[in-house]
Parts: sequence; C-alpha cells; structure tokens
Amino acid sequence: MSMLRSATDELVGQDLRALGDDDLACDLDEIERAVRVLEAERSRRLAEFERRGAHEGDGFLSLSAWLVARHRLAPSTATRRVRVARAMQAMPQAAEACAAGELSDAAVAILASAREAYPEAFARCEEALLQAARTLPVPGLRSVVAYWQQAQDLGQLSERRTSGSSADASTRPRCSAAWCASTGTSTPRRVSCCCPRSRP
Repeated sequence: MSMLRSATDELVGQDLRALGDDDLACDLDEIERAVRVLEAERSRRLAEFERRGAHEGDGFLSLSAWLVARHRLAPSTATRRVRVARAMQAMPQAAEACAAGELSDAAVAILASAREAYPEAFARCEEALLQAARTLPVPGLRSVVAYWQQAQDLGQLSERRTSGSSADASTRPRCSAAWCASTGTSTPRRVSCCCPRSRP
C-alpha cells in the first residue's frame, strides 16, 4: 500500500501545464486502467472481508452498513459495491478481465445484473457476454444483455410449455445460436451468443 500512496503522491505533485496533449491523453488512459484495476481489487477484498464476517466485529449486521459508516458512502453506492463483489466471485472470467483493467464499472454492473437474473445461463454464456462487454460501448452492452435476458425468458417459457417442470437439454437456452447486439445506434447486428432453441 505504501507504493500505491507513493504513486498517487507523484501524480498529485506533477505540473500538468508542462504536458503536451498526447501525453495528457496517455496519462488519462493509464489512470482509467489503474482505476479499473483498483476497483477490481476492492471487490476482491470486499468479498474476502464479508466471507470472514469482519464487519460483525465492528457491530454491523451487513457489509453495506459497515461501508456507509466506515467510508461515508451513500447506501446505494455501498449496496452496489457489495453486490458487484459477490458477483465477481461467481464470474471467474469477468473477474480476470476486471483485474486486467479491461472492463468499466458500468460494464461490470451490467454483467452482475445478468448473472443475478439467470445464474445458470450466465455460467454457460459468460465468455460470449464478456466478449460483448470488452468490445461494445455501455449502451450497446445494455441492449445485448437485455436481448439475452429476453432469450432466457423465452427459453423458460418454452420449457414450461413442452415439459412442465422438467425440461430436457433440447429446450434449454444454449450458447450456439445468434443474437442481436446494438452497436450504439438503432441498427442491430448479429453476434454469437445464447438464445433458446426450442423443439420443432
């Protein structure tokens, strides 16, 4: 942690007026990546802190409440951080991408919501969803995930109609079909992902 403090102190003490436009842009790129890596590390440490129940030693029933008091966060911010930290434990590929600084906090939150809604389907489709998170802007990713969730809804409806409470593999959503991914405009494009395949 002392190295982290030294690095931030060095940044704070730098005379920005001496930097050219390209140098300043590169600095912003590096800072963005560093922030993403630090956010991933915060999530990892929050998950471990909660696993130990360390917040209870300070008299708090939840980690969110501990964060509100300790770091003076808004309750909604504390809840979101805990939610993402928990989700990262169940999204190994996404967690690895976060640790490498490849995903923004907004993209991580979208993926976490998708996993919460359909944990089993997300486990099958994590690689494809992660690729969308790496390559699409946030509005495009949000559209992709919304379409994916609709596909899961249709898959579950198909299962209920065809086999009641027990569905075989032929009616479950798979990761081999195609979906529509928004590119940030009103025109969708085709990308590989998970859509339900129903019996003929």
